Amino acid sequence: MLDLVELSGQLSAFAHYLQQESKASQERLRRVWQEFACLWQEPRLWQPRWVE
Repeated sequence: MLDLVELSGQLSAFAHYLQQESKASQERLRRVWQEFACLWQEPRLWQPRWVE
């Protein structure tokens, strides 16, 4: 039989996990945008590699 109390605990833990993953994903995205902004401002760093 389905134990709703146990399921409730599992759903709560899963929601917490999803929140942590969301924060981690947002941080990764922030770092990527930061790196992109730096490269955009300094094209001499990446243009020679692009041409090769």
